[in-house]
Amino acid sequence: MDNASKEQDWIMSCNLHPKRWKTRRKRTASDKQIISLYLELNQIRKIISEMEYEELEKPIQKGYKRQFELKEDVRRGKDADFFQRILNKINTIQYSRDKQFKKVRSRRLSKYKYRKRNNPSLLDLTEKQFKNLEEREKIYFYPIEIYYPNTKLWVTRFRFVMPWLFEMRIRPNLFTKVQKRNWEAEQREKEIESLLFTKRRFTKTEKTRKVYSWYLKDEWYYRPPMENPLRNKPLHEVMEEYNKEKQLWTYDLKI
Repeated sequence: MDNASKEQDWIMSCNLHPKRWKTRRKRTASDKQIISLYLELNQIRKIISEMEYEELEKPIQKGYKRQFELKEDVRRGKDADFFQRILNKINTIQYSRDKQFKKVRSRRLSKYKYRKRNNPSLLDLTEKQFKNLEEREKIYFYPIEIYYPNTKLWVTRFRFVMPWLFEMRIRPNLFTKVQKRNWEAEQREKEIESLLFTKRRFTKTEKTRKVYSWYLKDEWYYRPPMENPLRNKPLHEVMEEYNKEKQLWTYDLKI
């Protein structure tokens, strides 16, 4: 007995733990490392985005942009500011190197090297965006139902009533300001991204930080859970319903 107690004290003093304890500690340590790296990545991206801008002596043109603008008769009217506020909420902007807005086609389908982009359309507001509008602005929208085959759901959207008040125009995309760059932060950002977003660590980030929680909560891809009709029901009630349905099946077959 004395030898056994001494051996147990020796094991506890040397901190000799089983193999499962060691593997569990390794997993928790790796998870903590991933969480700390992900938090550091968010801080670095915030620092990069909040860098100051410096004005250029001469504006630089980088391609073209097309967007919707108010027509001249609407711009001269009394409600020009009102419709401009609405346009800022539903406007779509596209950028391209070419003035004709051609898009490079993939090499697999290389019958034609370029194909023209489709003309943009005004955005349809979601229910949350519609609620944030002013009472006067809500009058100029009407609800529509859009079906998304990926989720097999009908989603309500709100479309502008008078799209003919706006016209699409193509203008040169000019840069008058340039954001300052933090080279150390950008280098650290690339290092963390190479560590996190590898094939081995990519599944870990989903489990530890739930990277795509916003994606799952989005109404486009939200699938409501199916309610089980047999949940919290006693067995005799389930058998009664089954026998009733069985009698109906037999009755239909006889007819």
